[in-house]
Amino acid sequence: MAGRIIRHPLTVPEQCRDMRHTHPEFKCLRSHAGMSWTGRISPTPLSEVYTIEIAYRRRRPPQVWVKEPDLRVSKEDYSIVHIYAEGCLCLHEEGEWRPWMTLSSTFIPWAAEWLLYYELWLATGQWYGGGEYRVASRRSA
Repeated sequence: MAGRIIRHPLTVPEQCRDMRHTHPEFKCLRSHAGMSWTGRISPTPLSEVYTIEIAYRRRRPPQVWVKEPDLRVSKEDYSIVHIYAEGCLCLHEEGEWRPWMTLSSTFIPWAAEWLLYYELWLATGQWYGGGEYRVASRRSA
């Protein structure tokens, strides 16, 4: 079968190697269930610098939280700005991320893009990030 691409889910160690190579500034923390990385990103040169945490657990989609600074979003506005009930960011539609994709090439740029839309929302009151407004909980997904 010429031209067939076989993709396998990346293991936690493979994701670790990729993150260490592409984003060595992100600090890694191992837990019994998986890994998490904490690092600083800024959506534009004029933007604030944010500390984010990416959690990657076995058999669960990755989750991203903004650790610093505190987001200026009330729980009532979570659905507008696409934040799940437990506080992690809604960065993609269901099925858009697959386990063979690296976190470094998906969740870090997606988080930076979300932060850009967040800053625009703070300035204008309008969410330009698209998506649907039915964000409830990541756990129920």
